[in-house]
Amino acid sequence: MLYYRTFSLSYYDKLICYNKTMSTQTKITYRMLERISYIHRKIKSGCYPNTKLLAFELKSGIATISRDLDYMRDRMYAPIEYDYSQKGYYYTEPFEPSLQHHLSEKDLRVLLSAKVLLSHYKNTPMYEDACSVLDLLSSSAMNGKNAELLNRITVAPTVETTVNQDIWNVIQDALNKNHILQFDYTDRWGKQTEQRKLRPYQLVLDDGVCYLFGFDEVRNAERIFSLVRIRNAVVTDEELELSADFEFSNRLLKLNQEKVRNNRPRVSGERPAPLTSGTHQA
Repeated sequence: MLYYRTFSLSYYDKLICYNKTMSTQTKITYRMLERISYIHRKIKSGCYPNTKLLAFELKSGIATISRDLDYMRDRMYAPIEYDYSQKGYYYTEPFEPSLQHHLSEKDLRVLLSAKVLLSHYKNTPMYEDACSVLDLLSSSAMNGKNAELLNRITVAPTVETTVNQDIWNVIQDALNKNHILQFDYTDRWGKQTEQRKLRPYQLVLDDGVCYLFGFDEVRNAERIFSLVRIRNAVVTDEELELSADFEFSNRLLKLNQEKVRNNRPRVSGERPAPLTSGTHQA
């Protein structure tokens, strides 16, 4: 017969073990920062998220989410409690997370400046997600001096366009999977719509406007498309084959050269200017 010796740790020993465990996470990673930002938004919304739901939505493990919640409680002093009737977490009082103590003053100034620069693309789906991360990092740094700095930085006004979130997600899915994209595209006058099949290379952000750059199988040439004119986008099962030494930068450089020559990139539906090389908008 085997006998097992059982024992319990004192509160002091438990505290030492806990501090040793948490000390390994003093350097917060970008992925962890994304999760904490998302968890905060969900709890703040009052929807009582639990670890299982958060793990599913963030594509992470339940143990990882539990560690994030512990970090928020113990390092960020988040007033998080679990409601057994709602089966989820909530804030017992208003709370805005801050990681100010993990950053230098120079880092904070850079983050505040970055948020101003991002306003160039405030109507794109990436803006809200990016700003939530920046706010998480710099929210407590908004003292009088830093607030004054924000007023001393601005971006020139541009033509505002709003990108459809569903279209944006489909394009990102195609880029992530490296699959060919199919969509309906309307010309600049809104009179003619035709179906396009594209080997997507890149999303291009230019003067507050979002474009999709790739090889158009209908035109048999590289083209650039304005996202606001794309409809009914779907990711096909066809894979996009790119060589290991495929260089996006050279193609984008040609696109910029055409922009300089024509004073702006040519949008789909326009007749191209005579060029010996370069890319066109479809």
